[in-house]
Amino acid sequence: MNVVISSTLRGAGDIQWLMWVNIVSVLCFELGLNWIAAFIFHFGLLGIWSIQGIDELIKSNCNYLRFRCGKWKGIRI
Repeated sequence: MNVVISSTLRGAGDIQWLMWVNIVSVLCFELGLNWIAAFIFHFGLLGIWSIQGIDELIKSNCNYLRFRCGKWKGIRI
């Protein structure tokens, strides 16, 4: 679902929104929480994959809310 919604926003020209969502997501989840899970809590591969799943869920919800609010309709390409 995230791929479909983000592709729709990308096609509508809302690239800046997607860029910032991905930057925040990478810094918080992929670098921050994964490092903490792996090296402090020793969660292993299952913990890292769980955090990646949470990351995708949050990105999907953010993109869905952006799609539903309709701000992308006013962007000039």
